[in-house]
Amino acid sequence: MAFQKVFKKSEDFSGNALKYLEILENTIKPYIDENYRTNPAPHNTSLIGYSLGGLASLYAIYNFKSFGKIASISGSLWYENWINFITSNSPINPSLKIYLSLGKDEEKSKNPRIRSVSTCTNETLSILQHKLISENNITLEWNEGGHFKDVEERFEKAILWLMK
Repeated sequence: MAFQKVFKKSEDFSGNALKYLEILENTIKPYIDENYRTNPAPHNTSLIGYSLGGLASLYAIYNFKSFGKIASISGSLWYENWINFITSNSPINPSLKIYLSLGKDEEKSKNPRIRSVSTCTNETLSILQHKLISENNITLEWNEGGHFKDVEERFEKAILWLMK
């Protein structure tokens, strides 16, 4: 996916999501599975991210099969070429569960790219509903407020939905 600048005064994104996910997959997850009582099967392994982390969590489903439950909370799904990417690619594991969460006011951003987040999140939902084994394996929950409202509660909702 392309690197991009979102705010005029910010630096371009470094595009290191794949590198980050490789560390999770090849170093951190094996360490946890080896040193703690876990069930390492994908249907018992969740990856939850917020904002750009939410985008990275969804990106993981196209590159790794060890994560069977994904949550993207206020995911930066406005990211350039995201919709094109998921349209032309399929998740490695089509039986995974995905929880999407977005604040109702996130589309009110002054930044035109970020303002498209509601449209892009709805498109992501629609595309993935057709690429997963069951439409019931994906949901989108709308929350009151904007990007930074009730973040902890939204993580809790994501965990509870993924665990049922």
